[in-house]
Amino acid sequence: MKIKTLLVFVAGSAIALTITAVHYGDLQGGWSWQNIWVGPVRVTFPFFAGLLIYRLNLLVNIKFPFLLTSLLLLVVFVVPHIPRFRTNGLFDAACVILVFPLIISIGAGSQVKGKLAAACLFMGQISYPLYLLHYPFVHPYIHWVTDKKPGSTMAALVACILILSLIVGSWIILKVYDIPVRKKLARLRNPTRGQ
Repeated sequence: MKIKTLLVFVAGSAIALTITAVHYGDLQGGWSWQNIWVGPVRVTFPFFAGLLIYRLNLLVNIKFPFLLTSLLLLVVFVVPHIPRFRTNGLFDAACVILVFPLIISIGAGSQVKGKLAAACLFMGQISYPLYLLHYPFVHPYIHWVTDKKPGSTMAALVACILILSLIVGSWIILKVYDIPVRKKLARLRNPTRGQ
């Protein structure tokens, strides 16, 4: 895809994301028939923005990247959500369109070494399998905590076991499925690479 075409997709999906966020007051949706169209809108901008960051090599190399990205996330997370307030949608859209790509660019442009590099590599590798795997377990856990009202110790223990299980499961998916499929696709795309 040419850069100009990619820019059109990024701009168009940013507009669609903003309209959707303002219409609903947030970006929560895509899992019921009433708002199923929100799902593709939520996915489209981050996908094309990520491609644009990669294709244009939009990396930000600064000192203390972890501190800055942590502060950016902290600011985003502490802003209160006011139910049925339209500016929530603008805030959500601004985070997705401006703040999160900046965090990605800072993270991608950072240089880490030693054990921290190994930890970052591991977390990066399992991030997509974890993203796919966690969702079927989140709602049953929330339902269990809400319905059965276990004590805080039991809820925390089950949450820790669930988190560790999801990490291990994601690692297994990475090794058994993700890496082999990526290698096969790379060989199909560039047959001389596998030799």
